[in-house]
Amino acid sequence: MNMRFNSSNPPKKVLIQRADKLGDMVLSFPVIEAISHHFPDTQIDVLASPQNEQIVRSHPKVANVHVYDVFKPFNLKTFLKCIRSIRAREYSLYISLWNHPLCAWLGLLSRIPVRFGDSTHWVLAKCYTDAVDQKWHEYLTHQIDFNLRVLAPLNIPRMIRKLAIYPQRSISHKISNLISSYFNESRPILAMFSSTGGTNFPIPESAIYDFIIRNDRSKSYNIILIGGMEGVSLLSDYQSPSVLNLINRTTIDELVSVIHLASYYMGGDTGPTQIASLMGKPMVFFSSRKPNAPVRWGPQSDCFSIIRKDYDCKYLCMKTCYPQTCFEYVTGPVLEQSLEEVIFRKQYDHGFSNNDRRDYLATQSIRALSVLRSYDTQDSKGLKSIKKHLFVHQMHVDRFTFSTVRQFIRCVLRYNITVVHGDVPKWVQMIVRIYIGAAIVYPPPFFTELPMTSFVSVSDYLRLYRRRIMV
Repeated sequence: MNMRFNSSNPPKKVLIQRADKLGDMVLSFPVIEAISHHFPDTQIDVLASPQNEQIVRSHPKVANVHVYDVFKPFNLKTFLKCIRSIRAREYSLYISLWNHPLCAWLGLLSRIPVRFGDSTHWVLAKCYTDAVDQKWHEYLTHQIDFNLRVLAPLNIPRMIRKLAIYPQRSISHKISNLISSYFNESRPILAMFSSTGGTNFPIPESAIYDFIIRNDRSKSYNIILIGGMEGVSLLSDYQSPSVLNLINRTTIDELVSVIHLASYYMGGDTGPTQIASLMGKPMVFFSSRKPNAPVRWGPQSDCFSIIRKDYDCKYLCMKTCYPQTCFEYVTGPVLEQSLEEVIFRKQYDHGFSNNDRRDYLATQSIRALSVLRSYDTQDSKGLKSIKKHLFVHQMHVDRFTFSTVRQFIRCVLRYNITVVHGDVPKWVQMIVRIYIGAAIVYPPPFFTELPMTSFVSVSDYLRLYRRRIMV
Protein backbone atom coordinates (compact mmCIF):
# COMPACT_ATOMS: atom_id res chain seq x y z
CA MET A 1 0.00 0.00 0.00
CA ASN A 2 1.15 3.52 -0.79
CA MET A 3 1.10 5.81 2.26
CA ARG A 4 2.48 8.98 0.65
CA PHE A 5 -0.82 10.80 0.34
CA ASN A 6 -3.25 11.63 3.14
CA SER A 7 -5.28 14.58 4.42
CA SER A 8 -2.17 16.33 5.71
CA ASN A 9 -0.17 15.53 2.57
CA PRO A 10 -2.61 15.56 -0.36
CA PRO A 11 -1.55 15.02 -3.97
CA LYS A 12 -0.97 18.33 -5.73
CA LYS A 13 -2.12 17.25 -9.20
CA VAL A 14 -4.04 14.10 -10.12
CA LEU A 15 -4.62 12.67 -13.60
CA ILE A 16 -7.62 10.31 -13.82
CA GLN A 17 -7.74 8.09 -16.91
CA ARG A 18 -10.90 6.71 -18.51
CA ALA A 19 -10.18 6.99 -22.25
CA ASP A 20 -13.10 4.74 -23.15
CA LYS A 21 -16.79 5.21 -24.07
CA LEU A 22 -19.22 7.85 -22.80
CA GLY A 23 -21.01 5.62 -20.28
CA ASP A 24 -17.74 4.36 -18.81
CA MET A 25 -16.62 7.93 -18.20
CA VAL A 26 -19.93 8.86 -16.57
CA LEU A 27 -19.59 5.92 -14.16
CA SER A 28 -16.12 7.24 -13.29
CA PHE A 29 -17.46 10.60 -12.11
CA PRO A 30 -17.86 9.37 -8.49
CA VAL A 31 -14.06 8.96 -8.43
CA ILE A 32 -13.70 12.64 -9.34
CA GLU A 33 -16.20 13.53 -6.62
CA ALA A 34 -14.35 11.40 -4.04
CA ILE A 35 -10.95 12.98 -4.82
CA SER A 36 -12.47 16.47 -4.80
CA HIS A 37 -14.23 15.86 -1.48
CA HIS A 38 -11.35 14.26 0.41
CA PHE A 39 -8.60 16.43 -1.15
CA PRO A 40 -10.28 19.79 -1.89
CA ASP A 41 -7.01 21.55 -2.77
CA THR A 42 -5.95 18.92 -5.33
CA GLN A 43 -6.09 19.80 -9.03
CA ILE A 44 -7.96 17.12 -10.98
CA ASP A 45 -7.27 16.53 -14.67
CA VAL A 46 -8.66 13.78 -16.86
CA LEU A 47 -7.31 11.66 -19.71
CA ALA A 48 -10.32 11.10 -21.96
CA SER A 49 -11.16 9.78 -25.41
CA PRO A 50 -12.79 11.63 -28.32
CA GLN A 51 -16.02 9.79 -27.45
CA ASN A 52 -16.28 11.17 -23.92
CA GLU A 53 -14.16 14.34 -23.74
CA GLN A 54 -17.08 16.73 -24.18
CA ILE A 55 -18.90 15.69 -21.03
CA VAL A 56 -15.67 15.85 -19.00
CA ARG A 57 -14.90 19.38 -20.21
CA SER A 58 -18.24 20.46 -18.72
CA HIS A 59 -17.38 19.05 -15.29
CA PRO A 60 -16.75 21.95 -12.87
CA LYS A 61 -14.24 19.97 -10.81
CA VAL A 62 -11.99 19.07 -13.76
CA ALA A 63 -9.27 21.60 -14.61
CA ASN A 64 -7.74 20.17 -17.80
CA VAL A 65 -8.54 17.37 -20.24
CA HIS A 66 -6.03 15.34 -22.27
CA VAL A 67 -7.42 13.35 -25.20
CA TYR A 68 -6.02 10.13 -26.60
CA ASP A 69 -7.84 7.75 -28.97
CA VAL A 70 -6.90 4.14 -28.26
CA PHE A 71 -9.45 2.92 -30.79
CA LYS A 72 -7.47 4.24 -33.75
CA PRO A 73 -4.53 2.29 -35.20
CA PHE A 74 -1.44 2.93 -33.10
CA ASN A 75 0.58 5.97 -34.16
CA LEU A 76 3.92 6.45 -32.40
CA LYS A 77 4.04 10.19 -33.11
CA THR A 78 0.61 10.75 -31.54
CA PHE A 79 1.46 8.52 -28.58
CA LEU A 80 4.70 10.40 -27.84
CA LYS A 81 2.93 13.75 -28.22
CA CYS A 82 0.41 12.69 -25.57
CA ILE A 83 3.24 11.58 -23.25
CA ARG A 84 4.98 14.95 -23.61
CA SER A 85 1.73 16.79 -22.91
CA ILE A 86 1.11 14.77 -19.74
CA ARG A 87 4.74 14.95 -18.58
CA ALA A 88 4.70 18.76 -18.87
CA ARG A 89 1.93 18.98 -16.26
CA GLU A 90 4.07 17.26 -13.60
CA TYR A 91 1.34 15.17 -12.02
CA SER A 92 1.95 13.58 -8.63
CA LEU A 93 -0.68 10.82 -9.00
CA TYR A 94 -2.05 8.82 -11.94
CA ILE A 95 -5.32 6.88 -11.48
CA SER A 96 -5.97 4.44 -14.31
CA LEU A 97 -9.62 3.32 -14.33
CA TRP A 98 -9.42 1.41 -17.61
CA ASN A 99 -6.70 -1.20 -17.77
CA HIS A 100 -5.91 -0.75 -21.45
CA PRO A 101 -2.23 -1.48 -22.26
CA LEU A 102 -1.59 1.90 -23.89
CA CYS A 103 -3.20 3.74 -20.99
CA ALA A 104 -1.12 1.80 -18.47
CA TRP A 105 2.09 2.62 -20.36
CA LEU A 106 1.11 6.30 -20.70
CA GLY A 107 1.23 6.77 -16.94
CA LEU A 108 4.58 5.02 -16.63
CA LEU A 109 6.27 6.73 -19.59
CA SER A 110 4.94 10.13 -18.48
CA ARG A 111 7.05 9.70 -15.33
CA ILE A 112 4.18 10.22 -12.91
CA PRO A 113 5.73 9.11 -9.60
CA VAL A 114 2.67 7.40 -8.07
CA ARG A 115 0.34 5.32 -10.23
CA PHE A 116 -2.79 3.36 -9.24
CA GLY A 117 -4.32 0.70 -11.48
CA ASP A 118 -5.82 -2.77 -11.70
CA SER A 119 -3.72 -5.80 -10.75
CA THR A 120 -5.50 -8.38 -12.94
CA HIS A 121 -2.97 -8.42 -15.79
CA TRP A 122 0.44 -9.12 -14.25
CA VAL A 123 2.37 -7.38 -17.04
CA LEU A 124 0.29 -4.19 -16.89
CA ALA A 125 0.41 -4.29 -13.09
CA LYS A 126 4.15 -3.60 -13.38
CA CYS A 127 3.25 -0.17 -14.80
CA TYR A 128 1.70 0.85 -11.48
CA THR A 129 3.36 1.66 -8.16
CA ASP A 130 0.15 0.44 -6.50
CA ALA A 131 -1.65 -2.38 -8.32
CA VAL A 132 -5.12 -2.81 -6.79
CA ASP A 133 -7.14 -6.01 -6.64
CA GLN A 134 -10.56 -4.75 -7.71
CA LYS A 135 -12.13 -8.21 -7.09
CA TRP A 136 -13.82 -8.42 -10.46
CA HIS A 137 -15.19 -11.86 -9.54
CA GLU A 138 -17.70 -10.27 -7.17
CA TYR A 139 -20.80 -10.54 -9.33
CA LEU A 140 -23.06 -8.36 -7.18
CA THR A 141 -20.88 -5.24 -7.28
CA HIS A 142 -21.70 -2.15 -9.36
CA GLN A 143 -19.18 -0.65 -11.77
CA ILE A 144 -19.11 2.58 -9.74
CA ASP A 145 -17.88 0.64 -6.73
CA PHE A 146 -15.25 -1.19 -8.80
CA ASN A 147 -13.97 2.23 -9.90
CA LEU A 148 -13.85 3.56 -6.34
CA ARG A 149 -11.77 0.55 -5.27
CA VAL A 150 -8.85 1.87 -7.30
CA LEU A 151 -8.54 4.59 -4.65
CA ALA A 152 -7.83 1.99 -1.94
CA PRO A 153 -4.10 2.93 -1.61
CA LEU A 154 -5.17 6.39 -0.40
CA ASN A 155 -6.65 4.77 2.71
CA ILE A 156 -9.57 7.18 2.72
CA PRO A 157 -11.85 6.57 5.72
CA ARG A 158 -15.56 6.55 4.92
CA MET A 159 -15.21 6.96 1.18
CA ILE A 160 -18.07 9.06 -0.19
CA ARG A 161 -20.15 7.75 -3.10
CA LYS A 162 -21.52 10.94 -4.63
CA LEU A 163 -23.46 10.72 -7.91
CA ALA A 164 -23.66 13.99 -9.82
CA ILE A 165 -23.91 15.41 -13.35
CA TYR A 166 -23.62 19.15 -13.98
CA PRO A 167 -25.80 20.61 -16.77
CA GLN A 168 -24.65 23.96 -18.12
CA ARG A 169 -27.07 26.73 -17.18
CA SER A 170 -26.93 28.58 -20.49
CA ILE A 171 -27.63 25.43 -22.49
CA SER A 172 -30.39 24.32 -20.12
CA HIS A 173 -32.01 27.74 -20.54
CA LYS A 174 -31.84 27.38 -24.32
CA ILE A 175 -33.36 23.87 -24.23
CA SER A 176 -36.05 25.00 -21.78
CA ASN A 177 -37.10 27.77 -24.19
CA LEU A 178 -37.20 25.27 -27.06
CA ILE A 179 -39.42 22.90 -25.07
CA SER A 180 -41.85 25.60 -23.91
CA SER A 181 -42.18 27.03 -27.43
CA TYR A 182 -42.75 23.62 -29.06
CA PHE A 183 -45.30 21.97 -26.78
CA ASN A 184 -48.70 23.66 -26.57
CA GLU A 185 -49.96 21.66 -23.60
CA SER A 186 -48.32 21.15 -20.23
CA ARG A 187 -47.67 17.45 -19.62
CA PRO A 188 -44.90 15.37 -18.03
CA ILE A 189 -41.83 15.34 -20.27
CA LEU A 190 -40.45 11.95 -21.28
CA ALA A 191 -36.97 11.80 -22.81
CA MET A 192 -36.61 8.67 -24.98
CA PHE A 193 -33.15 7.63 -26.13
CA SER A 194 -33.48 5.79 -29.42
CA SER A 195 -29.98 4.46 -30.06
CA THR A 196 -26.76 3.30 -28.42
CA GLY A 197 -23.18 4.05 -29.34
CA GLY A 198 -21.56 1.06 -27.66
CA THR A 199 -21.86 -2.71 -27.77
CA ASN A 200 -25.37 -2.78 -26.28
CA PHE A 201 -28.66 -2.59 -28.12
CA PRO A 202 -31.26 0.19 -27.93
CA ILE A 203 -34.95 -0.21 -27.24
CA PRO A 204 -36.36 -1.67 -30.49
CA GLU A 205 -37.43 1.10 -32.82
CA SER A 206 -40.78 -0.58 -33.49
CA ALA A 207 -41.58 -0.55 -29.74
CA ILE A 208 -40.74 3.15 -29.42
CA TYR A 209 -42.81 3.93 -32.52
CA ASP A 210 -45.79 1.96 -31.16
CA PHE A 211 -45.45 3.74 -27.80
CA ILE A 212 -45.40 7.14 -29.52
CA ILE A 213 -48.49 6.35 -31.64
CA ARG A 214 -50.36 5.29 -28.52
CA ASN A 215 -49.25 8.46 -26.74
CA ASP A 216 -50.44 10.61 -29.66
CA ARG A 217 -53.91 9.19 -28.96
CA SER A 218 -53.81 9.30 -25.16
CA LYS A 219 -51.82 12.58 -24.95
CA SER A 220 -50.22 11.46 -21.66
CA TYR A 221 -46.70 12.81 -22.18
CA ASN A 222 -44.70 15.35 -24.11
CA ILE A 223 -42.00 13.18 -25.65
CA ILE A 224 -38.50 14.32 -26.65
CA LEU A 225 -36.67 11.89 -28.93
CA ILE A 226 -32.88 11.99 -28.54
CA GLY A 227 -30.01 9.93 -29.87
CA GLY A 228 -28.23 9.34 -33.13
CA MET A 229 -29.44 7.37 -36.14
CA GLU A 230 -28.07 6.69 -39.60
CA GLY A 231 -30.30 6.62 -42.65
CA VAL A 232 -34.09 6.70 -42.83
CA SER A 233 -36.05 5.06 -40.03
CA LEU A 234 -39.46 5.12 -38.39
CA LEU A 235 -38.23 7.68 -35.89
CA SER A 236 -35.65 9.82 -37.66
CA ASP A 237 -38.18 12.26 -39.15
CA TYR A 238 -41.22 11.60 -36.96
CA GLN A 239 -43.08 14.74 -35.87
CA SER A 240 -46.30 15.39 -33.99
CA PRO A 241 -47.57 17.98 -31.49
CA SER A 242 -46.64 15.54 -28.69
CA VAL A 243 -43.18 14.68 -30.01
CA LEU A 244 -40.15 16.96 -30.22
CA ASN A 245 -37.71 15.11 -32.44
CA LEU A 246 -34.08 15.94 -31.60
CA ILE A 247 -32.52 12.79 -33.09
CA ASN A 248 -29.13 13.73 -34.59
CA ARG A 249 -29.72 17.32 -33.45
CA THR A 250 -28.01 17.61 -30.05
CA THR A 251 -24.51 17.90 -28.69
CA ILE A 252 -23.58 16.02 -25.52
CA ASP A 253 -24.13 19.16 -23.43
CA GLU A 254 -27.55 19.71 -25.00
CA LEU A 255 -28.45 16.07 -24.45
CA VAL A 256 -27.50 16.42 -20.76
CA SER A 257 -29.81 19.42 -20.49
CA VAL A 258 -32.70 17.59 -22.17
CA ILE A 259 -32.38 14.74 -19.68
CA HIS A 260 -32.07 17.23 -16.81
CA LEU A 261 -35.31 18.98 -17.80
CA ALA A 262 -37.28 15.77 -18.42
CA SER A 263 -39.69 14.35 -15.85
CA TYR A 264 -38.90 10.76 -16.89
CA TYR A 265 -36.34 8.95 -19.00
CA MET A 266 -36.44 5.77 -21.09
CA GLY A 267 -33.44 4.13 -22.77
CA GLY A 268 -31.10 1.19 -23.19
CA ASP A 269 -27.89 0.40 -21.34
CA THR A 270 -25.79 3.24 -22.78
CA GLY A 271 -24.03 6.50 -21.91
CA PRO A 272 -27.03 8.87 -21.80
CA THR A 273 -28.86 6.36 -19.61
CA GLN A 274 -25.95 6.46 -17.16
CA ILE A 275 -26.20 10.26 -17.25
CA ALA A 276 -29.90 10.02 -16.32
CA SER A 277 -28.99 7.53 -13.61
CA LEU A 278 -26.46 9.83 -11.93
CA MET A 279 -29.03 12.64 -12.13
CA GLY A 280 -31.45 10.43 -10.19
CA LYS A 281 -34.06 10.51 -12.97
CA PRO A 282 -37.07 8.18 -12.72
CA MET A 283 -36.48 5.83 -15.64
CA VAL A 284 -37.27 2.74 -17.65
CA PHE A 285 -34.03 0.83 -18.22
CA PHE A 286 -33.78 -1.70 -21.06
CA SER A 287 -31.07 -4.26 -20.29
CA SER A 288 -30.47 -6.05 -23.56
CA ARG A 289 -27.36 -8.24 -23.59
CA LYS A 290 -26.85 -11.36 -21.48
CA PRO A 291 -23.34 -10.43 -20.23
CA ASN A 292 -24.34 -6.93 -19.08
CA ALA A 293 -26.16 -7.57 -15.82
CA PRO A 294 -28.12 -4.67 -14.27
CA VAL A 295 -26.45 -5.33 -10.93
CA ARG A 296 -23.20 -4.21 -12.60
CA TRP A 297 -24.41 -1.48 -14.96
CA GLY A 298 -27.96 -0.70 -13.80
CA PRO A 299 -29.63 2.52 -12.62
CA GLN A 300 -28.62 4.22 -9.39
CA SER A 301 -31.68 6.44 -9.06
CA ASP A 302 -34.33 5.62 -6.46
CA CYS A 303 -37.17 5.14 -8.93
CA PHE A 304 -36.89 2.88 -11.98
CA SER A 305 -38.07 -0.29 -13.68
CA ILE A 306 -36.05 -2.76 -15.70
CA ILE A 307 -37.00 -4.54 -18.93
CA ARG A 308 -34.90 -7.70 -19.21
CA LYS A 309 -35.59 -11.25 -20.37
CA ASP A 310 -32.10 -12.63 -20.93
CA TYR A 311 -33.39 -16.06 -19.85
CA ASP A 312 -36.09 -16.12 -22.53
CA CYS A 313 -33.92 -16.29 -25.64
CA LYS A 314 -33.95 -19.19 -28.08
CA TYR A 315 -30.30 -18.54 -28.97
CA LEU A 316 -27.32 -18.89 -26.66
CA CYS A 317 -26.27 -15.30 -27.45
CA MET A 318 -23.04 -15.21 -25.48
CA LYS A 319 -21.06 -13.11 -27.96
CA THR A 320 -23.61 -12.11 -30.58
CA CYS A 321 -27.26 -11.19 -30.50
CA TYR A 322 -30.24 -11.23 -32.84
CA PRO A 323 -32.26 -8.14 -31.89
CA GLN A 324 -35.20 -8.68 -34.23
CA THR A 325 -35.82 -12.10 -32.68
CA CYS A 326 -34.41 -11.77 -29.16
CA PHE A 327 -36.24 -8.55 -28.32
CA GLU A 328 -39.69 -9.36 -29.73
CA TYR A 329 -41.04 -9.17 -26.18
CA VAL A 330 -40.32 -5.42 -26.05
CA THR A 331 -43.47 -3.73 -27.38
CA GLY A 332 -45.30 -0.46 -26.98
CA PRO A 333 -47.60 -1.86 -24.23
CA VAL A 334 -44.55 -3.22 -22.35
CA LEU A 335 -42.98 0.25 -22.40
CA GLU A 336 -46.27 1.76 -21.20
CA GLN A 337 -46.57 -0.72 -18.34
CA SER A 338 -42.95 -0.19 -17.26
CA LEU A 339 -43.35 3.59 -17.27
CA GLU A 340 -46.59 3.34 -15.29
CA GLU A 341 -44.70 1.33 -12.67
CA VAL A 342 -42.11 4.10 -12.41
CA ILE A 343 -44.78 6.80 -12.17
CA PHE A 344 -46.57 4.86 -9.43
CA ARG A 345 -43.35 4.62 -7.42
CA LYS A 346 -42.71 8.32 -7.91
CA GLN A 347 -46.21 9.56 -7.09
CA TYR A 348 -46.78 7.34 -4.05
CA ASP A 349 -43.30 7.65 -2.59
CA HIS A 350 -42.38 4.01 -3.15
CA GLY A 351 -38.87 4.74 -4.35
CA PHE A 352 -36.01 2.38 -3.58
CA SER A 353 -33.83 2.76 -0.53
CA ASN A 354 -30.17 1.94 -1.10
CA ASN A 355 -30.69 -1.63 0.10
CA ASP A 356 -33.93 -2.04 -1.87
CA ARG A 357 -32.23 -0.84 -5.04
CA ARG A 358 -29.31 -3.19 -4.51
CA ASP A 359 -31.65 -6.16 -3.99
CA TYR A 360 -33.85 -5.29 -6.97
CA LEU A 361 -30.84 -5.03 -9.29
CA ALA A 362 -29.66 -8.39 -7.95
CA THR A 363 -32.98 -10.12 -8.60
CA GLN A 364 -32.99 -8.72 -12.14
CA SER A 365 -29.51 -10.16 -12.73
CA ILE A 366 -29.28 -13.49 -10.89
CA ARG A 367 -30.50 -16.53 -12.82
CA ALA A 368 -30.61 -19.63 -10.64
CA LEU A 369 -30.56 -23.29 -11.67
CA SER A 370 -31.93 -25.77 -9.15
CA VAL A 371 -30.50 -29.25 -9.80
CA LEU A 372 -32.79 -31.95 -8.47
CA ARG A 373 -31.39 -35.44 -8.00
CA SER A 374 -33.44 -38.62 -7.64
CA TYR A 375 -32.92 -38.58 -3.88
CA ASP A 376 -33.96 -34.94 -3.43
CA THR A 377 -37.33 -33.92 -2.03
CA GLN A 378 -38.85 -31.40 -4.42
CA ASP A 379 -40.22 -28.29 -2.77
CA SER A 380 -42.42 -27.02 -5.59
CA LYS A 381 -44.49 -24.72 -3.36
CA GLY A 382 -41.36 -23.03 -2.06
CA LEU A 383 -39.99 -22.52 -5.56
CA LYS A 384 -43.25 -20.96 -6.67
CA SER A 385 -42.93 -18.30 -3.99
CA ILE A 386 -39.27 -17.72 -4.85
CA LYS A 387 -40.01 -17.51 -8.59
CA LYS A 388 -42.20 -14.47 -7.97
CA HIS A 389 -39.04 -12.46 -7.32
CA LEU A 390 -36.15 -14.47 -8.77
CA PHE A 391 -35.73 -16.45 -11.99
CA VAL A 392 -35.27 -20.15 -11.16
CA HIS A 393 -35.01 -22.99 -13.65
CA GLN A 394 -35.22 -26.60 -12.48
CA MET A 395 -33.27 -29.48 -14.00
CA HIS A 396 -33.79 -33.12 -12.98
CA VAL A 397 -30.66 -35.25 -13.11
CA ASP A 398 -30.60 -38.94 -12.05
CA ARG A 399 -26.86 -39.20 -12.55
CA PHE A 400 -24.22 -37.18 -14.35
CA THR A 401 -22.76 -38.62 -17.55
CA PHE A 402 -20.91 -36.83 -20.32
CA SER A 403 -24.20 -36.62 -22.23
CA THR A 404 -25.88 -35.10 -19.17
CA VAL A 405 -23.02 -32.64 -18.75
CA ARG A 406 -23.55 -31.41 -22.34
CA GLN A 407 -27.22 -30.84 -21.58
CA PHE A 408 -26.25 -29.15 -18.31
CA ILE A 409 -23.86 -26.73 -20.05
CA ARG A 410 -26.41 -25.92 -22.70
CA CYS A 411 -28.98 -25.22 -19.99
CA VAL A 412 -26.56 -22.89 -18.19
CA LEU A 413 -25.87 -20.95 -21.40
CA ARG A 414 -29.46 -20.99 -22.62
CA TYR A 415 -30.87 -19.46 -19.44
CA ASN A 416 -27.83 -17.31 -18.63
CA ILE A 417 -27.44 -19.10 -15.29
CA THR A 418 -25.32 -17.29 -12.71
CA VAL A 419 -25.68 -19.65 -9.73
CA VAL A 420 -26.32 -23.41 -9.52
CA HIS A 421 -27.99 -24.91 -6.45
CA GLY A 422 -27.83 -28.59 -5.57
CA ASP A 423 -25.56 -31.62 -5.57
CA VAL A 424 -23.27 -31.21 -8.59
CA PRO A 425 -20.07 -33.33 -8.56
CA LYS A 426 -16.76 -31.47 -8.46
CA TRP A 427 -15.65 -32.96 -11.77
CA VAL A 428 -18.79 -31.57 -13.44
CA GLN A 429 -18.16 -28.16 -11.92
CA MET A 430 -14.59 -28.24 -13.23
CA ILE A 431 -15.70 -29.13 -16.78
CA VAL A 432 -18.31 -26.35 -16.73
CA ARG A 433 -15.81 -23.75 -15.51
CA ILE A 434 -13.18 -24.76 -18.05
CA TYR A 435 -15.56 -24.92 -21.02
CA ILE A 436 -17.56 -21.76 -20.27
CA GLY A 437 -14.74 -19.75 -18.71
CA ALA A 438 -11.84 -20.70 -21.01
CA ALA A 439 -13.35 -22.01 -24.25
CA ILE A 440 -16.30 -19.60 -24.56
CA VAL A 441 -14.64 -16.87 -22.43
CA TYR A 442 -17.83 -16.14 -20.54
CA PRO A 443 -18.32 -15.90 -16.75
CA PRO A 444 -19.07 -19.43 -15.45
CA PRO A 445 -21.78 -19.86 -12.79
CA PHE A 446 -21.19 -20.06 -9.08
CA PHE A 447 -21.95 -23.41 -7.42
CA THR A 448 -23.48 -24.11 -4.02
CA GLU A 449 -24.80 -27.27 -2.42
CA LEU A 450 -27.51 -25.20 -0.73
CA PRO A 451 -30.89 -26.35 -2.09
CA MET A 452 -33.65 -23.95 -3.05
CA THR A 453 -36.39 -24.30 -0.48
CA SER A 454 -39.30 -22.45 1.07
CA PHE A 455 -37.38 -22.29 4.36
CA VAL A 456 -35.05 -19.66 2.87
CA SER A 457 -36.49 -16.34 1.66
CA VAL A 458 -35.27 -14.49 -1.44
CA SER A 459 -33.70 -11.79 0.75
CA ASP A 460 -31.85 -14.49 2.69
CA TYR A 461 -30.62 -16.04 -0.55
CA LEU A 462 -29.35 -12.64 -1.68
CA ARG A 463 -27.57 -12.21 1.63
CA LEU A 464 -25.93 -15.62 1.23
CA TYR A 465 -24.91 -14.81 -2.35
CA ARG A 466 -23.17 -11.63 -1.21
CA ARG A 467 -21.43 -13.04 1.82
CA ARG A 468 -20.57 -16.63 0.94
CA ILE A 469 -21.35 -17.71 -2.63
CA MET A 470 -20.72 -14.92 -5.16
CA VAL A 471 -17.47 -13.64 -3.63
